[in-house]
Amino acid sequence: MYASPKSFLVNLKKGYTHNVLSGDSILPLKWPDKGKMHTGRVIPITSQVLNLKPRKLSLTNKNIQKRPLYTNVKRIGKPIIHQIKGKTQPLLNRQKTIVNLEGNNTVPTMTPLSLTGKNQLMKFTPATIAKSPYYRDNALLNIQSFGEQQGLNSSVVYDIHPSKRGGMWLATYDGISYYDGTSFTDFTTNEGLPNGNVRVVLEDTKGNVWFCPRQSGLCKYNGDTLTTFTEADGLMNNIVFNIVEDTEENIWWSSPQGVTKYDGKHITHYRLGEANYTKLFVDSKGQIWTTSNKEIIKIDGESITSFNLTKMISGSRVATIFEDKAGGMWFGLHRGGVLKYDGKSFSQYDQSQGLPGKAVYAITQDSKGTFWLGTNKGLVKYNQDRKELRVYTVKDGLIGDFIIKIMEDSQKNLWLGTYKAGLMKFKPSSFDHQNLQGESYEDIVRAFQEDAQGVLWAITRNSGLLKVSNDTVHTISLDNPQVDHIAHSLATDKQHRLWIGVKGGVIQYTPKECLFYPIIPNDRYLTGLSSDRENNVWMETSQGIIKFDGKQFIEYRLPLFADVIKILVDSKGTTWIGTEKGLYKLMDDQAILYTEKEGLSGSVIIDLLEDSQGNIWIGTYKNGLMLFDKHTFTYYTTKEGLSSDFIKSIVEDKRGNIWLGTEKGLNLMQTQLNPHQNGKPSYKIINYGYADGLRSVSFESRCVVLDKKNKLWWGTGKQVINLDLNNFHVSQGVPQVHLRQLDINGTFVNFRLLPDSLKSAITFGTIPKFENYPSNLTLDHNHKHIKLHFSTSSNEGPQKTKYSYRIKGLKKPWSQPSEQPFAEYQHLPFGTHTFQVKAIGDAQIWSKTTEYTFKVKPPFWKSKGFLLLYVIGGITLVVIYIKWRLSHLVKKQQLLEKKVEERTFNLNEAIQQLNQLNLDLKQSKTEVIQLKEKEQEVLTSQIKQRENELLLIIKTINERLYKAAVIKDELFLAIDKKCDKRIKSAAKDLSKFIESVSDFDVLTERIEEKYPGMLMKIKISYPELSANDVKHCLYIKLNLTLKEVAQLHNVSVSAVKTARNRLKKRMGVPEGISLKQFIRSEF
Repeated sequence: MYASPKSFLVNLKKGYTHNVLSGDSILPLKWPDKGKMHTGRVIPITSQVLNLKPRKLSLTNKNIQKRPLYTNVKRIGKPIIHQIKGKTQPLLNRQKTIVNLEGNNTVPTMTPLSLTGKNQLMKFTPATIAKSPYYRDNALLNIQSFGEQQGLNSSVVYDIHPSKRGGMWLATYDGISYYDGTSFTDFTTNEGLPNGNVRVVLEDTKGNVWFCPRQSGLCKYNGDTLTTFTEADGLMNNIVFNIVEDTEENIWWSSPQGVTKYDGKHITHYRLGEANYTKLFVDSKGQIWTTSNKEIIKIDGESITSFNLTKMISGSRVATIFEDKAGGMWFGLHRGGVLKYDGKSFSQYDQSQGLPGKAVYAITQDSKGTFWLGTNKGLVKYNQDRKELRVYTVKDGLIGDFIIKIMEDSQKNLWLGTYKAGLMKFKPSSFDHQNLQGESYEDIVRAFQEDAQGVLWAITRNSGLLKVSNDTVHTISLDNPQVDHIAHSLATDKQHRLWIGVKGGVIQYTPKECLFYPIIPNDRYLTGLSSDRENNVWMETSQGIIKFDGKQFIEYRLPLFADVIKILVDSKGTTWIGTEKGLYKLMDDQAILYTEKEGLSGSVIIDLLEDSQGNIWIGTYKNGLMLFDKHTFTYYTTKEGLSSDFIKSIVEDKRGNIWLGTEKGLNLMQTQLNPHQNGKPSYKIINYGYADGLRSVSFESRCVVLDKKNKLWWGTGKQVINLDLNNFHVSQGVPQVHLRQLDINGTFVNFRLLPDSLKSAITFGTIPKFENYPSNLTLDHNHKHIKLHFSTSSNEGPQKTKYSYRIKGLKKPWSQPSEQPFAEYQHLPFGTHTFQVKAIGDAQIWSKTTEYTFKVKPPFWKSKGFLLLYVIGGITLVVIYIKWRLSHLVKKQQLLEKKVEERTFNLNEAIQQLNQLNLDLKQSKTEVIQLKEKEQEVLTSQIKQRENELLLIIKTINERLYKAAVIKDELFLAIDKKCDKRIKSAAKDLSKFIESVSDFDVLTERIEEKYPGMLMKIKISYPELSANDVKHCLYIKLNLTLKEVAQLHNVSVSAVKTARNRLKKRMGVPEGISLKQFIRSEF
């Protein structure tokens, strides 16, 4: 259910760059004002001897207060002895014809009579899932309560009887109930009981359940049918007080006039008198004991022995009968305590001997031989060897003090039936809570220490020093004006001196002398104390560690300013120091610092422990637990099963198990020898919390001790928790899963009385007795939503059992383990399904898988038969169609053949005509192509001729213009020299003529002739073009090369290229298209 722990080698070389568990980057540590610190290497440690003078404190022995550890323990007084001899006589002497009240019928005695009774089918109602049990806030014991809020049908529980199916039957004021550890199944008058007030319930060896409703006869329930026996069926009386089964499987019951035996077929009445014989018991010898308000009777075969009760206790009657393991008979009385008969005399114990109340309603002896008495004023534990009583009441955690019934189950739990307080489950071998501080619940115990004499010492925040010895608590006040009395730590040495860490230093305490050593500044606390095998006392401070070797105090300064939290000196003398920066390994004057870089899961160390195998256990702050074997770190966190990653205390018991006190509960790491791990133990993690009786789950740091009596003591935020490991046992039972109920379409179904709406929708086989689910269930397609209820036979409690389930064959895997005792499936596919469920408890072993097979039928139109009809019908239709189609095609083919013959003839004639026409067309086409080619050649020649003429004209014009320009220049030069105004005027006229007669006009005229409208289209589309730009457009349209244009204008080819590139940009020609392509396509 949990992941296996991970392991990594310690890395003292390069180190890890990321945390081995979280994967976070590791930041380097830094020296104070020195930069980066290299961890995992040997570091020199400085030490110095402290010159201290102790201050002698006044002893506080006068302020010692004493009080008993257990306020509910009493020594039992000497009993009252009654020398009453029994009177033996034949059973026949008491026989007399009985006339019952119903029908005024006479009932013979000592004569076998047939017994039939009235049969009816018992109704089934939905089981009520039990909610988490209730605990009193001030409970000192592991006592769980089940009341109406938890699902119990009545607060009055008269009787409890174990069932072979793993649960228990309860007789209550409102019928009988079956509690299977997960849910309550109730049987009341609504289900068929003649009366709801049931005082006694019994399950016989055959599995039948017998009970007696008040004044309504006797009932037997076999898991299907309820049989009621009354006076009309031959009973002596409709009032039945008690029911038992003897060693020969006969059923006996008591009535006002006597007792009756039923052998399975016949009943035999034995009249004893008219004194209301209420209680009944079968001893180990097969003898029948019964009682009235006048006598105690033992029936042995055909004789009876009578003991006069009125001579011992007048006006009382027996409430219960019990036989102890030694054969002694015990009789609880309604008034007068309890009687014990040893075969010779009766011993009486009542309130004068120490019992809390006058009435004893229940007696039992547990598997360890301890007696338990249920009284009207609490539960009594009687230790016969120590002559000691311990009384448990509501002050200790009971919900009510009126105990009617006590039953011990297979897990050694005591189940208590009460009057108006419901059902209680008491685990005597579980956790016990103590208020060592008296009534001061807020005074927290900070540390424990046991000395060589077995005396337990504890230090508290306010009360001072506590000494626990011989079940007595001694409170020693530490109030002193010279020192702060608030203590944090505790240690002892071999000189029987007690060391107490306080603010500013340490106190050395003995009953004769009290000394204070100011080893640290007054504003600092001594955070921890410990002693080693060499009788050194180690003191933990915020700046380092201090060792007292019996003569002097030696201070060791650690390189980093880090609070020292825990010191451990292992069996080899190596000192391990847990700090808030990591773990130091101290050897003489050298140390190695282990951090996350070396493999720690976290650097804040809270507690350290060396186990019996020499391994070091390291508890951290919110980074879990580490097991260090000097080479490898093994990590345990919540992923591996811990209740919290904040480990506050670690202790090892005598069996090698490791106990962890955490922030969220107690964890037991139980040793499991694994032959596949080279003899190294593995650990099974078991969690304990509120459901196990803990009243606080937040444990104090390093506040734990295992004393010489094999008892564990923890300090918590509320009380001290004590666990006696001599009696404690870890549950090894594997839960067995049982199906209980099956709902369909979200509705409870009583399969024994199936509603009409389901009779045609589902079919099934038999129904197991006492259960409400059928075998061979088949559901139709409208009822494929089911909910299966299940439970276990474990008495660990519903909150300690987890289930996992699946439907085999579906793609969904096993469900995540949870406390939910049911599984629900909607829209199940058609077909046969197998539901599987398994459970796991504290033993961490999965149970065997319980399976339940059922079927969901498809609708009729999806059934195999209907699908077969579909296929056959489809094939038939296809065959018919094929045959029809074939006949139709044959006829059509014959018609087509005739048409084909006719049209083939016509087609051949048409083909001949087409062939002739094709020859004519080919000849005409050749002539047309030749004509077009000739026409194209003529046209191209004409165009070329005209273009050449145009070029020649332009060239001629340019030459003339060039000559005119030369004349103009010479004329202006002459004029400039002679300054003749008339010459100048003539020269101007000549210039105007030259400008007016240009090549552009000629060029435009020719373009308009060849390409009409082109020039106007250019000016409209691109009005921003200059005359030179337009001229280049015309050159391109006339297909003039760059060289030809350059010759026309007497410029270089590169100048023409530049002009055309500039024109391309102005006209916005797209990339990838040349200017020539653009102009030819646009104009």
